[in-house]
Amino acid sequence: MGIANLWSPLALTDSERAERRHSWFSAFGRLKPGVNLAQASAEATAIFGRLEKQYPRTDTNQTVLVSPMADAIRTNEGGPQVLICFWIVGLVLLIACANVANLMLARATRRVKEFALRSALGATRRRLARQLLTESLLLFFFGGVAGTVVGALGMNWLQSMVPGHIRGFLVNYGRVNLDFTTLGFTLGVALLCGLVFGVAPAFENSGPDLTCALKEASGQASGARRGVRLRKTFVAGEIALAVIVLVATTLLVRSFI
Repeated sequence: MGIANLWSPLALTDSERAERRHSWFSAFGRLKPGVNLAQASAEATAIFGRLEKQYPRTDTNQTVLVSPMADAIRTNEGGPQVLICFWIVGLVLLIACANVANLMLARATRRVKEFALRSALGATRRRLARQLLTESLLLFFFGGVAGTVVGALGMNWLQSMVPGHIRGFLVNYGRVNLDFTTLGFTLGVALLCGLVFGVAPAFENSGPDLTCALKEASGQASGARRGVRLRKTFVAGEIALAVIVLVATTLLVRSFI
């Protein structure tokens, strides 16, 4: 549905107004506060029932379908492409999270002597894990804030590139506004990713001991080997996700062409 600068009445002739067999209008409406979709659908069905009794020759077996506008947007021609873009963005997010988790794991491995010393001074494993998770959450939180700022700037740039003569045919006149729902979703995703991808480094490096730390210097620690295996797992996951993104993006570009 487009937002136009000016609405003018539809000029119909007397014969067109009397003709009831044509149903080529699409109606958009906003639900009254306190009215749900089921109530609106029931009321519309009742109206069409009265019209069927009033005009049995033309309105028999005529009905109405009341559905959310979001469903209409998803079922349009561009709906599958938008959904594919959404999943591609999600896969890129997973790649970035795996990369950050890999870097955090490598950094935490280099701090194994620090953690061993903290443990010797009385720090519990839960306390060390909480410290690593806090660092992870802060990193992802500030990353989400930075991403939101960059996304808002990029969105404004894309809006400025839309030609003026087609804006009237676009939803909301070609404008996309950030709201608290979008910001809350972004913040929630950032914190969730920080929590999920910070668990592995926190679990791997929260329980060292002095013996392990001394062996770490000579490369004999089993914990170091476990850290290497875990980092290799992250790298393998990144490569697999990158291949999926590459294939999906190629197919998407071909579909657009």
